[in-house]
Amino acid sequence: GRDAVWTQWEVDRVIEAALKAHKSRQGNIAQARRSVALAVQIAVDTSLPQQDILKLTWDQYSDGGLTVRQIKKRGDKELWIPMGQKTQQMLNGTNRTHIQIIVNEQTGQPYSNHNTFGKAFRKVRKWAGIERQLTFHDLRTTALTNLGNKGATMAEIVSFSGHKLNSPVLETYVKPGREAAKRALDKINTED
Repeated sequence: GRDAVWTQWEVDRVIEAALKAHKSRQGNIAQARRSVALAVQIAVDTSLPQQDILKLTWDQYSDGGLTVRQIKKRGDKELWIPMGQKTQQMLNGTNRTHIQIIVNEQTGQPYSNHNTFGKAFRKVRKWAGIERQLTFHDLRTTALTNLGNKGATMAEIVSFSGHKLNSPVLETYVKPGREAAKRALDKINTED
């Protein structure tokens, strides 16, 4: 599996690029892609996969979080995933013109399929000048890794990811880094 993790700088650059119009090589103006910015912010805050984010409806958003039903291989369970203030502000500033939260600016409708969204995402990633070939799915890895690096327990991490507590797939997503190592050392030092 992939183990790429976005830096905060890369996330911020993509969101900034998505929120402003760009000029193409032909001189045409490409409109801002607020939907991509919002989807990226939701992904990095909640660890939701792209297909779940594109299906989100406004009635799933309440009390500062999203209520989602994850099916696939993780079982059929409902999760409530809290969101940070930045994500809530973006959602609260979004026009509710459709039942879906993520709406394609070009059509005024939800994205017809993941390929259409993927094309828009890759274009914005290019506008942002991100040289690494990071994928949207890598945002899920990033979100779960960030939780692990901040000291979240496995139970807390799976409350976001929807996996079973003992799922080996968490090894794919959670990449402990320097912060986790520092916390471990702090725990060793405080036990003396």
